[in-house]
Amino acid sequence: MPFLGLIGHAGIKKMLLRMLERCRLPHALLFVGAEGAGKTTCAQMLSRRLLDHDVDLATHPDYAALVRLVDAKTGKRKMQISVEQVRELTSRLGMSAFMGGRKIAFIEEADRLSVGAANALLKTLEEPSANTHLILRASSVELLPSTIVSRCQIFRFETVARAQIIEGLMKMGFGRDDAQAAAAQSLGRPGRAIRFL
Repeated sequence: MPFLGLIGHAGIKKMLLRMLERCRLPHALLFVGAEGAGKTTCAQMLSRRLLDHDVDLATHPDYAALVRLVDAKTGKRKMQISVEQVRELTSRLGMSAFMGGRKIAFIEEADRLSVGAANALLKTLEEPSANTHLILRASSVELLPSTIVSRCQIFRFETVARAQIIEGLMKMGFGRDDAQAAAAQSLGRPGRAIRFL
């Protein structure tokens, strides 16, 4: 069953499944919400569903995750995603899919795109290649340029009820006491509860 490990967000799961069943999934999706709410988990599950249920995204030739690079001098992540990174991504997306199916790009911190990077991404958002999907993740719509937001289907990941987090954790194999303790610390964010455990 798709999205089985995603705790909460029944409305989002239902909408995505309906879009998939009707072959109406938009080419650009924007997942917004607090850290640990489930955006990344959902993006990865959706990507696997689009490519092939059992794929390893880290090695799949038609999947690309765009993240901030690490500065070689400081060893810390750079403040922004550069225009060069986006140009490399869009060039890759412009080619035919290696496996003959879909191509997926996951921009993990879309709110960290530099101005130039955001502008470089616009053409791909406006005129995507066939069978290409972009999933952008951000903490808030307000942190992105309106030109990017207006070209994406927005999915808002709200906090999840404590009871749902407990139930989800127990389905993952955690004991009730541990699940309750983690859910209490999570502030409604399943990812935090999982990291706590």
